[in-house]
Amino acid sequence: MKVFFPISLLVLSWNFLKAQDTIYYDKNWNKISKEKAFEHYDVITHDEIDTVKANVKRYRNDNSILSDLNYSNYSKKTKDGIYREWYKNQQLKEEINYKEGKLNEKLTTFWSNGQLKRDDVYIEDSLIQGKVFDDKGIETEYFDFFIPATFPGGKEALVKFITSVTLYPRYCRKNNIEGEVTVKFIVEKDGKVTNVKVTDSIHELLDKESIKVVKLMPHWAPAKQDGETVRSYFMLPIRFQIE
Repeated sequence: MKVFFPISLLVLSWNFLKAQDTIYYDKNWNKISKEKAFEHYDVITHDEIDTVKANVKRYRNDNSILSDLNYSNYSKKTKDGIYREWYKNQQLKEEINYKEGKLNEKLTTFWSNGQLKRDDVYIEDSLIQGKVFDDKGIETEYFDFFIPATFPGGKEALVKFITSVTLYPRYCRKNNIEGEVTVKFIVEKDGKVTNVKVTDSIHELLDKESIKVVKLMPHWAPAKQDGETVRSYFMLPIRFQIE
């Protein structure tokens, strides 16, 4: 018995370690090593039976918890169950229900003083009813929980801009190379476009031209979440087609 107990404990500890991953991020949410100065880190715990499922707890660099989220499919980032987020003072900030990646049932948010800020009800991403309150509990004019970043002038202005600044690389035209390049970037809180990367590539010259086009963009109107300006990702397809 004296020999069996520590061996069992070692096996259990090893299984626990195998089920967890820790990822560290800098202030721009780039993945970095633990040895560098990090702003946040995620502790990812995979389900022992169904390894597709996972729980992700996010912490600040002072080890205070920032958020808690479950995935029914972690590789596809399919949210499922209750998501919670906390202020630095550890007051609950948000509690959102997901079902297979869609908003479902309650979405509630709170002011830092604990007062209810938002009380929404969703069914499969569709808002059924909602109310918004000020920090004293008085109901105010309703606004959407998430308002995406927008190009100045809207979608038509975005298409016009891309058309006006895009140059089809001569080599690609000559060799009938065409297709759609998808570019991912961040719209910062001030509307500036940063972290421009190609996610779906056709040809290196078309990729380079797509990145150039995005970097030439003027400042966007940044996204808002629950009334607060936030950084947001944007996916933009740019199609190259020989007429």
